[in-house]
Amino acid sequence: DDAFPEDASEWADSDGDGVGDNADAFDDDPTETTDADGDGYGDNEDDAFPEDASEWADSDGDGVGDNADAFDDDPTETTDADGDGYGDNEDDAFPEDASEWADSDGDGTGDNADNCVNTSNADQADADSDTLGDVCDDDRDGDGTNNDADAFPDDPSETTDADSDGSGANTDCDDNDPARTPGKTDTWYDGVDSDCGGNDDFDQDGDGEPAIVGQGRDCDDTDDSVVVCPGGTGKADAAADCAQILADYGDGASDGVYWLDPNGDGEDAAFETWCDMTTDGGGWTAIMRAVQGEYIYDDEAWTTDNVDNAEVTSLSEVGQSKYNSFNTVPFSEIRSSDLADFSVGVTEAVEPASSALAFFLRPGVELANGEIEPYFNEIMLPSNQEWGCTTYRTYGFNQQDYLVAEGRAGFLPGGSVCDWNGWSRWGNRVNALHGGTGNHAGQGWGTHSTISTNSNERKISQLLWVR
Repeated sequence: DDAFPEDASEWADSDGDGVGDNADAFDDDPTETTDADGDGYGDNEDDAFPEDASEWADSDGDGVGDNADAFDDDPTETTDADGDGYGDNEDDAFPEDASEWADSDGDGTGDNADNCVNTSNADQADADSDTLGDVCDDDRDGDGTNNDADAFPDDPSETTDADSDGSGANTDCDDNDPARTPGKTDTWYDGVDSDCGGNDDFDQDGDGEPAIVGQGRDCDDTDDSVVVCPGGTGKADAAADCAQILADYGDGASDGVYWLDPNGDGEDAAFETWCDMTTDGGGWTAIMRAVQGEYIYDDEAWTTDNVDNAEVTSLSEVGQSKYNSFNTVPFSEIRSSDLADFSVGVTEAVEPASSALAFFLRPGVELANGEIEPYFNEIMLPSNQEWGCTTYRTYGFNQQDYLVAEGRAGFLPGGSVCDWNGWSRWGNRVNALHGGTGNHAGQGWGTHSTISTNSNERKISQLLWVR
């Protein structure tokens, strides 16, 4: 009965492994006898960790016990620090971030958060906020036009640029003209709004008055405090008429010769003429000059746009001048004055005229029947002043028109004292009896006398003005 007759501590060997049941930790297992770490697994074969009571199995053979191995069936992984189910050795690209484990494009952003999983984009830029990164977004500005067809793939407000000037059609003031682009340096006074600023290209200082080069009156277009400059001092700043110059200068205007360009045609069309800035408020423009001279009634000076001696502005040089202003300056008042004292003369208000040329092409107008304008009688040579008969006196403009129409020209009753006809463009018709012969002659501007062909008798020294 005693399997160990010589060992008082043993008597049975239930599993027949040669170790008594009292010493055999596994008396029913002939393959195991000891359990050094007391974990219940035999030291021979059952316990892969005979000296570690917490471990006995290593299913994947990676040297880490199954109890400690987070992946006991994967010999390449043992730990999962963030508990996301992906091993720290190779499977988890972010071992300390439970929300990420893969980085397919290697840009440092996990696939779960990456807006372009398969295209590296470390900055994760997403201009249109559509959760798709710019580098992999076919329409990165989100304007509905794909990048390859969008002239401005990063600007949702623009898609086309017809003139290829770098400015989109929605911003460009003229998308068919590359010379006009927002932000472009604007060249002043070339007539092109290069920067699309919408401002007047001839008003650099923005004061509302164009520069002289743009037919305005701003002589300093870099200073917005200088809005209107006094004009008329040269071709470049020629004024429309003397009234405009007076308005510009105010009380500082003086009588003299100025440059005018009534039609605004530019320097080539500008001309010089006298301006009277003092008489009756000033602003009078000279249109004709006579210094011991005369343009007779039928002279083409009155009815054509030719000019004559227009370069002569001397008030002492004998002769006559018809200035460009005769053909171009509009007016509603006309005046004849002395050469030395502009305040001495006569003024008439008339129906507004576009020019003196247009005015003297109008039908005649009688201002007084049976009366004369004394001033025109006084300025004539004694041989052509009124004498004797006063029956056929008259005062007006283009007198031939109404005298002929009314039968008041030609041979008139009265015998040798009151018989012959005469008239003027502006002035009187009087009877001058000298040498025993009646002579209805004209007095003033543009005179005519049938009986006396010697116009020297009717020469005057006057300036003809309009305002």
